[in-house]
Amino acid sequence: MVSLNITEFKFEPSQKQNEFIEHLLSNSFPLYYFSTVNEYKGFCHSFLKKSEHDSLGIVNSYYWEHIYTLFQEICAKHDIEHKVIYRSSLNVTTFDKNKIGDFHVDHPFPHKNFIIYLNDFSNGSTYIQNEETKELKEIKAEKFKVVIFDGVMHAQGFCNVGERRVVLVVTFN
Repeated sequence: MVSLNITEFKFEPSQKQNEFIEHLLSNSFPLYYFSTVNEYKGFCHSFLKKSEHDSLGIVNSYYWEHIYTLFQEICAKHDIEHKVIYRSSLNVTTFDKNKIGDFHVDHPFPHKNFIIYLNDFSNGSTYIQNEETKELKEIKAEKFKVVIFDGVMHAQGFCNVGERRVVLVVTFN
């Protein structure tokens, strides 16, 4: 049986990092509307856009350097090796009557997913599917929890009415 390769830990931001995260959560941070195949809706800010190939992402935001620094600092502190970053975005979703969004794989090539939950909200777990058994592993959302897992099928859960789920996503190898 193939087991899922999942790492979870709590991130403790420095004062400078926390100030930046507060800016990401503020009303003045630019977010852009999106809708998925199944009509799930949300907002995002793409820091590094996907490339069509197994290569570096394309810088898409003034804030990319700040995100890159934050990612590097977390990786260094927790001995997470990486060579290339493919994509990074801030994803913001709200309540949906369905418990879970679209299952998907971020890239058609080997990669890892890095998620940080940036705020407090209820529900909104991340669900990771074991490719062999099709069983779901639920990762409970918690402010400043970091989750790293291989590029397998996964989906987000939705938070409660009146809340928002804000996560920073980085795909890398």
